[in-house]
Amino acid sequence: MKFKHGTRRRALEYEKDWVQRWKQDKTFEKSVEQRPKDNGYVFYDGPPFISGVPHHGTLLSSIVKDAVPRYQTMKGKRVERVWGWDAHGLPAERFTEKKLGIHSRQEVIDYGIEKYINATRENMLETSSAWEDTVDRIGRWVDFQGAYKTMDKDYMESIWWAFKELYEKGKIYEGEKVLMYCTLDGTPLSKAEVTMDAGAYQDVTEPSVYVKFKLKSNENTREPLKKGAKVLFVCYANINRSQIAKALYNQFTNSNNAESAGVAVDTIHPDAKTYSEAMKAFQVGHQGRAKEFLQKDYEIDISDASRTQLKPDDIKKYDLIVDITGEDDSPEWLSGDNVVHWDIDDTTGDNIDRDEIMSRNINEIETKVKELIEGEKAMHLLAWTTTPW
Repeated sequence: MKFKHGTRRRALEYEKDWVQRWKQDKTFEKSVEQRPKDNGYVFYDGPPFISGVPHHGTLLSSIVKDAVPRYQTMKGKRVERVWGWDAHGLPAERFTEKKLGIHSRQEVIDYGIEKYINATRENMLETSSAWEDTVDRIGRWVDFQGAYKTMDKDYMESIWWAFKELYEKGKIYEGEKVLMYCTLDGTPLSKAEVTMDAGAYQDVTEPSVYVKFKLKSNENTREPLKKGAKVLFVCYANINRSQIAKALYNQFTNSNNAESAGVAVDTIHPDAKTYSEAMKAFQVGHQGRAKEFLQKDYEIDISDASRTQLKPDDIKKYDLIVDITGEDDSPEWLSGDNVVHWDIDDTTGDNIDRDEIMSRNINEIETKVKELIEGEKAMHLLAWTTTPW
């Protein structure tokens, strides 16, 4: 018998028949239930955006993802596969904005945040049937009925719970990163989100203006000190904070360019000419703690460090004066273009863990001294734009 054109069934027809047969026989469900729960295999699959439609890129990866669970099932593993929907992020926002005719972030605010969120949630349910039909047709086995959405309350609360657990275990840190963003919404986005759609990259004219201004008399915006610069660290009684800062600065710069002074040495144990003498004069339980910490952690000995009094006429003798006196104790005359102020807690007082406070103070002073040497942000960037975001 000769082959006649058009007599064979089209693939589309018998594909639908096989999908229907699998569903009637619950073939996929049986392949899961017949395997013991104590012999499971967990397969994590990043969900697609619910606002999108299936295309060759998502379907190709979907077929590959289906092969892994099937292989583990053939080896006797119980592989539960639940579909998921990514309903967060820029794709969901833009999908809704196109339907509502919104073209800027301000229009979203004018429309109403609550109304906007509700509209977005409703829109996220429109394309689910198209996905289920297509995924069934390519023969991928997955549970659509129990599918989760990232906008589900249970899902979001689970994510926050996981984040809380990681935070309490000290696994979370805060950092800074330059991200691309949608100029329409002002929403940060990943590179993958930018490149997933054709025509995502466009040349546009951005009417923004950026101007650099150098800030004057700001301790947080100083450039590195010049080599050989004379630095004076000042605290109330010239005992702990100023002595620590001076010692660390000289060690880090391998010099003796830093000195220390106090603004109340004439009234607080004026006869104590060195650090050790001052600590003995105080006759308190925290004697010499700064000395002990510096010797242990930095191999610096400040026992014989001298105590001096700062006079108003001495300010001009130094390239930089760092005032660690404290807001309440710093005299009014301790000011000028070469004076910066550090806010660091004192190490004295009752009912406190002085070792912990001292250790924290030294770490803070060390960080600030290094910033002083290396230079901090010398410029502030001012930007403005006529773009409404």
